[in-house]
Order: sequence, then C-alpha cells, then structure tokens
Amino acid sequence: MFGSYPHEGSPLTLRCWYALMPALGLALMSGCYEYRVKYDGWETFRSQIGADRPHDVAKRSTTASGAVPTSVRKGWAILVASFDGSSRYQKASALIRRLTNRYAVTDLWLEEQGGTTRVYRGRYDTLTDLEAQQALLQTRAIDEDGEKPYENVEMVALGGDETQRVSGSADLRAFSGQGFFSLQIGFYDDVYGPDFRDAAEQAAKALREEGHRAFYYHGPNRSMLTLDLFTDADFEQDGPVQVYGPRILSLQERFPNNLANGRTMMQTIGEGDKVEKRAQPSFVVKVR
Repeated sequence: MFGSYPHEGSPLTLRCWYALMPALGLALMSGCYEYRVKYDGWETFRSQIGADRPHDVAKRSTTASGAVPTSVRKGWAILVASFDGSSRYQKASALIRRLTNRYAVTDLWLEEQGGTTRVYRGRYDTLTDLEAQQALLQTRAIDEDGEKPYENVEMVALGGDETQRVSGSADLRAFSGQGFFSLQIGFYDDVYGPDFRDAAEQAAKALREEGHRAFYYHGPNRSMLTLDLFTDADFEQDGPVQVYGPRILSLQERFPNNLANGRTMMQTIGEGDKVEKRAQPSFVVKVR
C-alpha cells in the first residue's frame, strides 16, 4: 500500500487538500476538484512533456581478458563511472578497489570500449529487477566525505538493440515493504469507467515503451500511476524539514501534474478573495 510522505515545501504540504485514505493508505485530494482538459489523455501529455529514448539491451559473455563483447552482451548494469586517456584502466581499477574496500560495494566490473574504460556494477535481466533497484539506490547513496558523487548514476543497457523497452514487473506491489518511494503522476477510478484498472496498466505500459520506469498500483477504488523508485537518500534536509532532492525534482519537472483519468485535475487553494485554482502537482508516495 501507499502512504503519504509529508515533506515541508513539497506538494504534500497542501494540507487543506489531502486527507489520509485508510482504505488505500495514500494521501489523496479529499474533494473540491474539477476536470479541465489541458492534456487530452496520455498521448498528448507525453508529447508535450517529452520522453527520453530507451536504452539499449544485451547479455553477458566474458572473454579471457575480462572484457564483455558488445555483440553478445544483453541485460542491464549500473554505470558507475567512465574514464578516458592513457591512464584510464588504472583509474578504473583504483575506483573499483576503493569502492570495494571502503564501502563494501559488490559486483563491480570494468569494460574497455572505443578508447573508454567503464566501471559497471551488476548484470541484471530487467531494468526493474528488485535486486537491481536496491543496488542502484545503494550506489547513489554512497557518501564520500560529505558528498554523493554517484547520486546521478543510472542503469544502462548492454548491447545495441534500440527496440528494447523497460521490462520487469510494472506492478508496484512487487516493491512493497522495501522502503521505496515513487512519484505519483496520475490515477484512474470509476469516473473513467469499469475498466479503470486496465487503463492504468495501459498507461504504465505506454510510458515504459518510451523508456520511463512507470508503475501501476491497484487499490480497492482506484488505480495509481507512478514513476521511478526513490529512497530516503533522495530527500534533503532543509533546516528542520526534509524536501525533495534533485532526482525527484528533475522528474517532477518533466511530469508536473497528478492527472485524474488522463486529464488535469484543478484544485482550489485559499479562502475568500484569495482563492486560486491550479493544477494539482505530482507528489511522492511511500510504497508500503
């Protein structure tokens, strides 16, 4: 189930508009909203927001030298760092030793390709494999002398199949109880019709085909649509409160709204003469 994660300064601080729904465990608007067709369904929404092209995919086959030929590799790996120049191999090897000895990072390996030496972590069959996501988030959280030099590392595909899309389970329940958060960008309910659950699954599928880590979550009365997985490391301390970190803010900038049945949901904020209507923003929920 979902639970709200009320960080001050985030969309969840609109307390007059969110109420905890015991049946769902999710912070949702309690009422007073209207539909306004700003994005006419997900196709228009994605065309206006834009989307990254999907990564490539391949599978491992190790040679005697430890390199992995591009032509036979498949799967996904975490790209930790890349080095160029005459000392690139030495730098890559030193990084592997430091991460292994100092931070107990496991399953690191390197690859020489086109004059560049790359350091990877792990090899996974799917982008959304639970073990892969845990390793990715652990790598991003590495703290070196008060800084996080790997907070923006990503999973990359191994190989050159441009047609491959994000794979693995799109059901967010598979990540329950692991301490993850996700960015809610929409929901479907019976206002859409009796097949609202299928609509949420199709929306997640369409977003995945464009390379986004999209998930659906079926509750008793509505199905949520979310993007990516985050941990506590993706939030920052701002004085006495926690706020969204750069990874969350970057994704929220691309997907700024929480859509209702594929349409922008307007909410009223303020009282009396200071009433303002605005699109409900996307927000982070905890996967429970």
